[in-house]
Amino acid sequence: MAGPTTIDWGDGSPVEDGPEQGTASHAYATDGTKTIKVCDKAAPTVCTTTEVTIPFPSAATPTVTAAADPADTTGRTAAITLADFPADGAVNVNWGDGTAAQTLPAGTTTATHAYAAGVDGAQTITATSATDTTKTATTTFTPTPAAPAPAVTAAADAGDATGHTATITLTGFPADSAVSINWGDGTAAEEIAAGTTAGSHVYAAGVTTEQTITATSVGDASKTASTTFTPGGGAGLRAARKK
Repeated sequence: MAGPTTIDWGDGSPVEDGPEQGTASHAYATDGTKTIKVCDKAAPTVCTTTEVTIPFPSAATPTVTAAADPADTTGRTAAITLADFPADGAVNVNWGDGTAAQTLPAGTTTATHAYAAGVDGAQTITATSATDTTKTATTTFTPTPAAPAPAVTAAADAGDATGHTATITLTGFPADSAVSINWGDGTAAEEIAAGTTAGSHVYAAGVTTEQTITATSVGDASKTASTTFTPGGGAGLRAARKK
């Protein structure tokens, strides 16, 4: 255009005089798509238009960060935070463990994912905009190794020459709960304090057959294990494990 111009900023504000060439600026009071119209002041029918979206799209690089979800005490659930992805588009998240990608609705900035038992080591999490695949980011998350299955083993106490004393060793039981021991000989179950990993029991002289020893977490009855012991005949080292 030759000569001065007029500018309609598309937001209902008064038309302004504009420069013949160069730049002009305008502060918008509301968000949204605005159509800006620039016309030749001397020939008002000679115009050009352009559209802008307020606020302007972010030029920042998208990011994704991951941390253990505090709601899962096992440490096997990842909580991610997304930033600077297009707000008007969904985001596809690949959790890195072979499961199907998860699609997060437009505007979502957080999500969680529980990793299955057996998924170990660092998992690469990739987040990609569904509307603009150039907008992508990655991070890693390492699920805490799953706790071993509870187990109990038994052996004859070397300090008892009769072989009637069993010593047991416990592994994999919750450290914050006592463990109840059924010695298999009809005596009352014995409760071992939380965090204790060993115990012993003297069998009566008349008990000479194989005894099944069962250990069960007081706080979680699903955490149990058993083994056998034969008084007077050495330890039964066959441990049966059960989660």
